[in-house]
Amino acid sequence: MDINIAGFPSNLVAQKVTINTTGNSEMIATQGMALVGIFMPASWTAAALGYKVGWNGKDLNMQVMESGGGTPVTTVADADTFVPFPMPDAAFVPFLQINSVTVNTATLVTQGAARELILLFRKYLN
Repeated sequence: MDINIAGFPSNLVAQKVTINTTGNSEMIATQGMALVGIFMPASWTAAALGYKVGWNGKDLNMQVMESGGGTPVTTVADADTFVPFPMPDAAFVPFLQINSVTVNTATLVTQGAARELILLFRKYLN
């Protein structure tokens, strides 16, 4: 769900996403935008962030995002912080899923309850 940003910047979009108790978020249609940061919730069960990506919006075709070295891409994320992007291994994909995972392995980490994150996207400027 898109949310309003104070000051209405023309090139930024904020979108809420929920990671459920099993550690998965819903699929997010990026609409050609680049992920530039994630606002983490104050109540976050210790875990890193992992990413699945897809090209056609079907859960069946979502794949774990890997680095150029072949390991799952994970980002250390603490409660009540802002995680900036881009990462060294940036991904520009049509569909994205954020997961609660262990660092470097992308093994799902159970959250104590559903957690709402705010994703900050940047539109490409023409």
